Amino acid sequence: MIKVLGVLNGRDMPDASLLSWARQADQVFAADGAADRLLALGIVPEVVVGDLDSVSSEALKAIPSHLVDADQNRSDCDKLLDVLGAPRATRIVVAGLEGDRLDHTLYGLQACAARPGLRLALRGRIGISVSAERMELSVTPGATVSLLPIERCTGVVLEGVKWPLVGASLEPSGLRSLSNQVSAARISVQVSSGTAILFIESMEPRWDL
Repeated sequence: MIKVLGVLNGRDMPDASLLSWARQADQVFAADGAADRLLALGIVPEVVVGDLDSVSSEALKAIPSHLVDADQNRSDCDKLLDVLGAPRATRIVVAGLEGDRLDHTLYGLQACAARPGLRLALRGRIGISVSAERMELSVTPGATVSLLPIERCTGVVLEGVKWPLVGASLEPSGLRSLSNQVSAARISVQVSSGTAILFIESMEPRWDL
C-alpha cells in the first residue's frame, strides 16, 4: 500500500501530529502555503499545487515540482484532491483541513466526503468518506465514533458499536449517529446511497484504517 499525504494550510493540527503523519507517508503533496509549514518541520513535499499566492518564494525554490492552477472558482482543496487522485491502490490522507476559516473547513469536508475511501487526519480524529462498499475497520473498543451525513443517506449500516444502525436513513437535519461507542474489535460501515463521513477517535496516525 502506497501512503500519500496531502496537506492543506489549516493550522489547527499540532506540528507534532502533522510531522508524524508526514514521516510515515511515502509521498507528501502540499497545497499552496502548506508548503512553508512542511518545510519548517523539515519535510520537503514532492509537489506544491494551487494558485501559489500564499507560498513563499523560498519554498518554491526548495520544492522540485509546482502545479499552478489559477482558477479562482476552485479552492486549493479541490486542486489538491485532483492531484492526489482516487484512493485505489493507495491510501490517501488529507491533513490541514481545520483552521480559523470555518467556511473553508466546511467546504473542505464536503469536497473530501465526495471522494469515497478518502481519509482525513484531524485533531484527535480520523475521518473516512463512506461509500456503498462495506468497510471493516479495526478500532479500539471504547473509542468514540460518529457517522455524519453530508447529504441524505439511505441503507446505512454501522455495526460493532453500542447503538448500531442497519438499513437506516440519515439526514443532515435529522437522524445522525453522534458520539457512538465502539463495542467490538471491528466495526462495519456502509452507505448505499448518499455521502457521509465516519469520524473515529484516534490520537495517533492510523494508516491502516
